[in-house]
Amino acid sequence: MQPVSLLDAVVDDPLERQLLKPPSSVEVDGEVEYEISSVKDSRIYHNQSQNLVQWTGYDSLTWEPTKFVDGLQAVG
Repeated sequence: MQPVSLLDAVVDDPLERQLLKPPSSVEVDGEVEYEISSVKDSRIYHNQSQNLVQWTGYDSLTWEPTKFVDGLQAVG
């Protein structure tokens, strides 16, 4: 049996497909902003209002403070 230090990795990047390129950002009034595809849910966490956000260009959802989710409008 060889010591672990002498073993080679099978592939250089085993999670190659899981690496996501960040979505393109938009600059608004000198501030970098990202587009939200939809808001899936909301909650109060540690006395702070949060939204479960689906970002445009990403598959995963993230909880974001409501104060960071600015200018949402319902589209029917």
